[in-house]
Amino acid sequence: MRNSCALAFVLMEIAGFSGIAAAQTPDAQRCFSHDPDVAIAGCTVMLQSGHETQEHLTRALSNRGGAYIRKRQYDRAIQDLDQAIRRDPNYAPAFQSRGTAYSLKGQYDRAIGDFNQAIRLDPKVATCFYARGGVYNAQGQYDRAIQDLDQALRLKPDLAPVFFAATFHERGLAYAGKGQYGRAIQDYDKAMRLYPDLAQALLDRGAAVRALGQKARAEADAANARQLNPNPPRSADAVASDAAKPPALPPPPEMSANDLQKVTAGMSREQLLKLGPPAGRVTMDDDEGHLIEIYQYSANGEGLASVRLTDGTVSRVQMH
Repeated sequence: MRNSCALAFVLMEIAGFSGIAAAQTPDAQRCFSHDPDVAIAGCTVMLQSGHETQEHLTRALSNRGGAYIRKRQYDRAIQDLDQAIRRDPNYAPAFQSRGTAYSLKGQYDRAIGDFNQAIRLDPKVATCFYARGGVYNAQGQYDRAIQDLDQALRLKPDLAPVFFAATFHERGLAYAGKGQYGRAIQDYDKAMRLYPDLAQALLDRGAAVRALGQKARAEADAANARQLNPNPPRSADAVASDAAKPPALPPPPEMSANDLQKVTAGMSREQLLKLGPPAGRVTMDDDEGHLIEIYQYSANGEGLASVRLTDGTVSRVQMH
């Protein structure tokens, strides 16, 4: 299981870039630069100029917020995006970018709220369905994730192949989370056809075929993944991120011992994952065909607990 920070490449690449139709001035052109430092400088001049229209100010705030996201300054991004939304509550890109910032902070419910609003305002933006699907995946809401990722593919956006590779990979993770390893493998295969250097898709396919008892094939996938990238990141988006050289991502927050005290038998997978991401996850089927998941939790490198789920429900908590 991975958290939504692993969506970072696609999310960070699309954050901001709201676009002013007549971005002819040098400052406006700089505001829409992909380089976050150039964009921040250009947008700031526009915001301080005193002669921009309200529409242009909204977009400059949204673009500067997106630039702060690409610099991993999520709180500053949210401040700008809050202002953009106050200026124009119907401006969908600002909601999408703010949802991105919240998702990268691990505030998944807020992220989903913003993605919901962005989709209500503009239901034809594939990247927003992809982003919300990734957050649902991080929460363990696999059916909702699959629905959103299906829609992202149906919309057929005019985007680079890495977007489609990331979407198939993300959907593969959702199918694997449901224990549907055959369908997961199909999606990992599609992702790798679109982006052959996708080391993480190889690793995830290896995990899926191992779950089906194909140990030799799993080991071959792992070996090939190591050749592509000796230290592969956790997602299709992050693999592409290496090629595009965006900033590195912060590690996910760890669940505390106090949080683990809240875990009880009968808790759903979604409720468990809202408390925080696990350090590791193993899945298998028992002799009666039930899906068994073992989540490992740690803090500062020390093991805290193992949580066993049966068919998506906590059945045992073992504190270390």
